[in-house]
Amino acid sequence: MKKYLKNILLFLLLLFLYFLPTLIFKADNKYYDSLNKPFFAPKPIIFSLCWSILYIIFAILLIKILKKEFRQGLVIMGINYFISFFFIFFFFVKQNLFLSFCNTFLSFCSGLLLFLYFMKKDRYLAFMVTPYLLWTGFASVLMCTIYFLN
Repeated sequence: MKKYLKNILLFLLLLFLYFLPTLIFKADNKYYDSLNKPFFAPKPIIFSLCWSILYIIFAILLIKILKKEFRQGLVIMGINYFISFFFIFFFFVKQNLFLSFCNTFLSFCSGLLLFLYFMKKDRYLAFMVTPYLLWTGFASVLMCTIYFLN
């Protein structure tokens, strides 16, 4: 029971850390709405939903990484977190589309590194990274398109 409670508290802490950038940097949907976007650009609610799901997956993934003591995986996750932490700042606060695209693409690259690392160590964990890889790949194409349209 004590171990179960510890895992729940760790999960909640990690989830809080993933949501932290949204608490620090306020997203202004009016800015997003004002941009020229391609036909495949989702509504803001879709972003919120997808990122919430990805944060839950990554919190679970981090707990599994900690249990298996995959130090390299933990380092890559840390780099990924650091990169993705600043997207809201670049996009909504600075309103810099180029830095937002670079940030999104680096998030995709770090996700790809994580996926490749886990393909060698634990395919189940690689499977857990797949939704993030797909979403950040899509987001990279979207941000690149938004950058060129504006």
